[in-house]
Order: sequence, then structure tokens, then C-alpha cells
Amino acid sequence: MSSMIGVARKCWLSKSFPGVCAVALLALGSVGLLAGSTAAAATTAPTLGKAAPFAVLAGSTVTNTGATVVSGDLGVYPGSAVTGFTTSTTPGTGTVVNGKQYKATSVAKTAQASLSVAYTDAAHAPSTQNVTGENLASKTLTAGVYTSTSSMTLTGTLTLSGTTSSVFIFQAASTLIAGTTSAVVLTGGVQACNVFWQVGSSATLKTGTKFDGTVMALTSASLTKTVVVSGRILAKTGAVTLLSDHVTVPTCSAPPSTTTTTTTTTATTKTTTAPSSTSVVLGASVDDVATVTGNTADGVPTGSVQFYQCGPGSTLCASTTGAVLTPAATLNGGVATSPSFTPSAIGTYCFAAVYAPASASPYSASSEAGTATNGECVTVTAAAVPVTTTTPLLPAASTHTAPLPATVTSATVPSVHTGEPWAGWLYWVLVAILGAVGIGLVADRARRHRLGRSDDV
Repeated sequence: MSSMIGVARKCWLSKSFPGVCAVALLALGSVGLLAGSTAAAATTAPTLGKAAPFAVLAGSTVTNTGATVVSGDLGVYPGSAVTGFTTSTTPGTGTVVNGKQYKATSVAKTAQASLSVAYTDAAHAPSTQNVTGENLASKTLTAGVYTSTSSMTLTGTLTLSGTTSSVFIFQAASTLIAGTTSAVVLTGGVQACNVFWQVGSSATLKTGTKFDGTVMALTSASLTKTVVVSGRILAKTGAVTLLSDHVTVPTCSAPPSTTTTTTTTTATTKTTTAPSSTSVVLGASVDDVATVTGNTADGVPTGSVQFYQCGPGSTLCASTTGAVLTPAATLNGGVATSPSFTPSAIGTYCFAAVYAPASASPYSASSEAGTATNGECVTVTAAAVPVTTTTPLLPAASTHTAPLPATVTSATVPSVHTGEPWAGWLYWVLVAILGAVGIGLVADRARRHRLGRSDDV
């Protein structure tokens, strides 16, 4: 518009032919209309293609320290190194949920190719507003393309206002730096899936930052500590470095409603678990107890904990490798107990837990992978077999022919005799009869003697 005014002023002062001035003004107007239509087209989101499922994607390596949770795929290409994350063979403090790890695979290669296309589209989008040298903090911006010909800085809260279909593209020619506890707040229905940060070199999100949108860095990206990202951290050629962070792939809902929503930033939590016993016998039951802690200013975490079990013979367990213990346990005072589990064989069993916050909770998800070194495993042993002793019986008396030892000085006569003839009652009846007959004979002999009779007469 200023150009058109300048041309009109020069035509008037120079008294040029009116037709010439009219043609010049018409040409400038046409150029202005074309530029305006191009800027409007720039609000179209770049297409991520095969890179869309990736929460973290690097060119050289992915390095993690601490209890980072990545919700979505994690990949690296052409590099192959991923450190600090739990796999089926390697324990780590970081976990990947709702996705898989791809190290120098064809899937990661295809994702990097799609990232290159999306990066180029975002970098070439015609600018709506130049923000070179400006701090984005305390600004409220509407849909458009915001360009800095050098670095881009955020040291406070940036508010993006619009609708569910509003698209924001931020172009930084060199670095993107979000200072400690910075935040991107979405209002009016704006969705994180429609916010893009195209960075000409490296992106750094510092401690406690709450960041929305997909970061596409030409070189590398670094999240210093407890950074919460609703979006993606994608680096074309360099590394992605994480430190106890949470990165979640955003989902785009269909534009609907007439109601206005505000995205609430989330606070981080920590999940720790411990089995009810570290050693049980086969056939006994055991359970896992999870404790979820967060910032006390945000209250006690609420929601549920999904437990997982690995074994026998395991030395670590994560949600990606374990068997689900159903149902999920509800948090009560920040504590949840898993369903009882009865091992079916001897060996080592480990547990893992993933915390899912309630819908109204200010907290983000967190998890704990069980390993043999952090006390999340239980050893199952076989039950002890009771020992019984049997004293052999001596042979029957009738067959025992060995002589008594010379040292035997006494013998105990049993109270009941079964082998001697006097042990029966019939024996004593006969004795009594014979005794009576004998007495009778003696008495008869005496009577005869008194009468002067003799047996010999």
C-alpha cells in the first residue's frame, strides 16, 4: 500500500501522463493482491508423511538420561545409536510407550525422507510477519507464518489464539531457544498438531519448559530437564538429547465445536514401584505397588496405573515387553497395587508400571521399568520337601537266631505272652481239674487208713 501511495505522489508531482500513472498503480495493485493470496496459502500445514508417528527422530543418535517417557515412535537414521532407553535386551531409565524404537531401519529412513520434505515446505512458506530480534514471550499471535532471519527466542509465555483449523509456522534461520519454565499456551481451540517450528540449526528447550508443536531442526535438538512437549522433536542430521523429559505425539481432532477450550500445561510426575516380596516359593502370589509423586502444589496425582509382568528368567521389564496385568489399578492417595500374580514356574520375574493421569489431572504420564538392579524383580523358588524317617521293624522272634550281645545284663519280659503254654486259660483249667482229682485221691486214702483198710487187701 505504501508503494502505491509513493507512485501516486510522484505521478502528481511530475505531472506525468495520467494513463502512465494509472498503469503503474494497477500493476502494483496486482502484485499486492498476488502477495496477499500467497501469504494466505502459507497457513497450510506442511505434510509430515511417514514422520508423523515419530515423537523423537534423530539423524545421528538419540541420548537419554533419567526417566524420560516418549509416547510415540522413536527413531534414528542414518545413525543407529540409541542410549538410555529400555529394550528387550538392555535396561534403561527411559521408556517408549504407544510406539516402537527404529534404529537405522527402513522405517526410520523413510521417516527422515518425509521430514526433509516437511522441513523444506515450512522453510519456504511465505512470511506473514517478521519477528527478527524479538522475544516471543508475552505475545498473543494468530494463525500465520512468523519469520526470524537470525535466532528465535522465548523466555516466558507465548499465547497462540485461533480455532481448531488454525495453522502456525515459525521460521528461525539459526537457533531456537526456549528459556527455563517457558510455555506455549494454545487458546480458542488451537491444536498442537497444527504448530510447526522450522529451525535452521539447533533447538534448545530448557528446564521446565512446556512446549507445543513439532520442532523440525536442521541439525540437532536438546531438552535439558523435565521438559514437557506436546508435539515432536525431529532432527535431520544431528542428535536428540533428552533428560527426564516427556514427549507425546499430538492428535488432531476434527474441527467442531462452538465451545472455546484452553489447553492446560501439565506438571511432571515420577512413578516408583516395589513388589510385595522379593522372594517367594512356587505357588505363592505376589503383587507390585506403585507410588506416583508430583509437585505438591498440584495436589496428589489421580488416575490409574497399568502394570506389566515379565518372566520367568527376565532381568528387566517394560511396557513394550511385558504381559499386561489386568485390570489397571486406580490410584488411591497416589498409590496403586497391581492384581495378584501367581508364578507358574521357578525363576526371576520383573514388573513395570505406567501411570495414566485422570482427564482433569494437571499431571503428565510417567512410568517405571523393572530391572534386577532397582528392586523391581522377585525370585521364585521351589517349596521345601519335608523329610520323613522310617525305623525298620525287627524280624519275628521265631526267626531271630542271632545271639544276644555279651553286654546284655537284663531283659524285659513283655506284659502279654502269646507263645508259652501257660499263657492260655485252658492250661489253667486242666491244672485245676488235675489238682482236684489229686486232692480227692489223697482224702480217700486217708479215710481207708482210718477204717483199717488197705489198698493192698
